[in-house]
Amino acid sequence: MGTDLLGIAVSGLKTSQAQISTTGHNITNANQEGYSRQRVNVGANQALYVGVGYAGTGVNTQSIERIASEFVTTQIRLDSTSYSQIDAFSQKIGQVDSLLSNEAVGLSGGLSSFFGSMQAATDDPTSIPVRQLIMAESDVLAQRFNSLYGRFNDSNNFINQEIDAIAGMITSLSGVIAGLNEAIVDATARSAGQPPNDLLDERDAALLQLSELVSVTTFKQSDEAVNVFIGNGQPLVVGQVATRVEAIAGQTDGSRFDIAFVNQGNTQVITDQLSGGSLGGVLDFRDDVLDRAFNELGRIALSISQAMNEQQSIGLDLNGNFGVPLFSDINQPQAMTD
Repeated sequence: MGTDLLGIAVSGLKTSQAQISTTGHNITNANQEGYSRQRVNVGANQALYVGVGYAGTGVNTQSIERIASEFVTTQIRLDSTSYSQIDAFSQKIGQVDSLLSNEAVGLSGGLSSFFGSMQAATDDPTSIPVRQLIMAESDVLAQRFNSLYGRFNDSNNFINQEIDAIAGMITSLSGVIAGLNEAIVDATARSAGQPPNDLLDERDAALLQLSELVSVTTFKQSDEAVNVFIGNGQPLVVGQVATRVEAIAGQTDGSRFDIAFVNQGNTQVITDQLSGGSLGGVLDFRDDVLDRAFNELGRIALSISQAMNEQQSIGLDLNGNFGVPLFSDINQPQAMTD
């Protein structure tokens, strides 16, 4: 009987030791980003029949599980994707807004000064200084158009750099997730199905980082590996295999980078199928704001230059000759090649 009591006491001590160790693990990792609190699940040992009934034989540690909700984890990833997309888009559209609203470099100030000089010429058309002022303001206005085009082009180049950097981070994280899948599958098999909690936390943290870059969906396999898909179901990680993501020059416009899957020499462009995250925000800005800004800037330049040149051609100068174009023809071969 003493031996039975000793065995029961030992089982209690072992269970308590596991609980204390898990509590200490929780405390030391309390400030660790991505760490999920763990708890020990215990259960009674199988009782033994002693003739007059069943006598208890103590307690045992059944499992150590992390306190994490799959629903909450998935929702956090979705929210992170949406926030990162809006934040990236907001930052970039704010830069364009600041640029265009700046009186020193925007069009509004240049147009006001240009038409102000034209009004002065209307009041005194024979004044040489006023005519010289028109020429000066015309040159300033043309420089503003060229400067804005350069700034937009710089923004496009910077976006290409961001896309390239994000593609590299996606590739790196996909490799990390594939490696963690391998470690989790191996650890689960060696422990007869018990979950490796710390590895699961690491994988969730990597998935969260990935969701900040691009929208992701996941599917858990029976061996505890997680398949990861981006865009419209493009497989990024399947089990322990990760797909490489690269930024490549656009097929129709080499000045715009695309995102592509690269696998054994095969390249599949998936830019139009991606959304969410900072990558989605950058692509939205390029498609919905920057491209339109390029287009509208060109339209305004074309309209003003064409209208002014037409008016020049039907007017007379101080020598009685028809006027020459005030602005260079935007469609001339030299402008097309510059």
